[in-house]
Amino acid sequence: MKKLLGPTWVEINLDAIAKNVRNIKKLIGEKKELMAIVKGNAYGHDILEVSSVVLNNGATRLALARLEEGIFLRKAGITVP
Repeated sequence: MKKLLGPTWVEINLDAIAKNVRNIKKLIGEKKELMAIVKGNAYGHDILEVSSVVLNNGATRLALARLEEGIFLRKAGITVP
């Protein structure tokens, strides 16, 4: 059978993620909390790296899908709810 698909990859622009979080925070205001969804290893984009970026740019909470993700983040020093 002929192989139809080649290798795939995704490139993540962490600066763009940071900018998006800051822009959302501007829209909702400083008094509102912002929860970033980072389940599934941040959709395969490195949960620790993405979590750090969103938290450093205005997110105050993280949403996960699995207990193991929370344990991993706690062990890495991320303590937000």
